Amino acid sequence: MVFFGFLAFACEEDKPDIDDYFLNYTIEDVPPVHDYIVGAYYKSFIWDNDLTETPVAGKYEAGRGDPTAYQQHVTWANTAGIDYFLFRLRSSYDIAQHTIDLAFIDTLLLASNAGSVKFAINYDFANMTLADKKRIETAGLVPTFLDDFSRMKPYFQRSNYMKIGNKYMVMINDAYNLYSDDNVALYQMLRAQMSAAGIELFIIGTQQSWTPPARYDFRFVGGVNAVTHDSYIEISNSWYDRYILFHNIVDQAMIYSAGKFTEYGLEYIPTISPSYNPKITVPGSPNFSFGKDVKWFTTYCNIAKRSSTGAFLILIDSFNDWNYDTQIEPAQSYGQDYLNLIRQQFKVN
Repeated sequence: MVFFGFLAFACEEDKPDIDDYFLNYTIEDVPPVHDYIVGAYYKSFIWDNDLTETPVAGKYEAGRGDPTAYQQHVTWANTAGIDYFLFRLRSSYDIAQHTIDLAFIDTLLLASNAGSVKFAINYDFANMTLADKKRIETAGLVPTFLDDFSRMKPYFQRSNYMKIGNKYMVMINDAYNLYSDDNVALYQMLRAQMSAAGIELFIIGTQQSWTPPARYDFRFVGGVNAVTHDSYIEISNSWYDRYILFHNIVDQAMIYSAGKFTEYGLEYIPTISPSYNPKITVPGSPNFSFGKDVKWFTTYCNIAKRSSTGAFLILIDSFNDWNYDTQIEPAQSYGQDYLNLIRQQFKVN
């Protein structure tokens, strides 16, 4: 009787519980024991009329660049411990777009304190409209691709251009879609061209969020130095589990990605966002919104630290994209809370 009683007790103890699932864990605080290198996307845009927040700096000239506003932004970047801004530069394949982006960057760099924060180029080749049946070689666009990087040389010569070690940082936006017959050979041509000019590149390739590392490894391995996913914060409302269990699912995804990219010999750079509201610009958007919540973003910062690899690089999307409410730039409602949080999370002092 004692034996059967013990067996019944053991079976009762082993009964599955609703909380017995691998995502049911608390993401602990990860105090910084060293400084992380923090970058932030700095956006060019036209102000939407349906903003949910009021910028402390007011509605500055965000489309063509505003050196007066940028002066304040640089000061705030220093408050947050942001090491560099990322500026978009579209390919000269569409020379009008390319010229607009050059003017935007050049105008910002007129700010009196522009040199006190670094910057890097986020190269965008989307206007080439590459596809599987229109690869960069067959489209005859390799010379344009190489020339686009030569056009960056005046920025590399500036004392506040961002470097990792002695290598000039360049991000290639949507690099997973850089359709090529041989991506390794393409990157080797690029590096050889720039090395001949005395410029070594640290190339970051971006990959679509919610995709596994091995899906596009042939685009990256042997070509780029690092990979980052687009911010995971963009979630279709058909993926309710990703919304409800956001932190834990993203934590698992980033840790796995960091491990795989490390195996490939690449750095992994976590990209995080403080909030997201696609309905400002697209009222009928099918994506979930994430409101401003300092505690929520603190957890996201800890996730990033858990998956940051040896170079300790972190990306924030964004500094000032008000049209999607991803900005950390101060607003009337939350002041400098996000600036202070980023310094607290990613800098020792």
